[in-house]
Amino acid sequence: MRHRSAPWIWSGCRPEIRLRSWLLRLECRWRQAAAPAPAKKKRLPNGKLYEDVCAAVERCPERFDCGDVCRLLGYEPNRGNLYRVLQELIAEELFAVEARGEGTIPTKYRKL
Repeated sequence: MRHRSAPWIWSGCRPEIRLRSWLLRLECRWRQAAAPAPAKKKRLPNGKLYEDVCAAVERCPERFDCGDVCRLLGYEPNRGNLYRVLQELIAEELFAVEARGEGTIPTKYRKL
């Protein structure tokens, strides 16, 4: 007898469980809609980063790293773009790599 009555007991809870899951999904959607959209970064004009990095490198001490360059720039550019510009300046022999970075240790550069 006990076995037969169990489905009757549990069937009464199912609508409540469905309602709770529906309300939870609705609340999640509402929170996602209320969250502010991330701000888009402004795109720099062509050649602006190159010019900014050249000016920053001139003001850097004899030995410097990317952190020094970013502090002098006043903003943190895209990491890939910054390294591309630094590699171009190394090719132009404005400065050289003194010690390669590894892990959290940044690459050290030296002016020529």
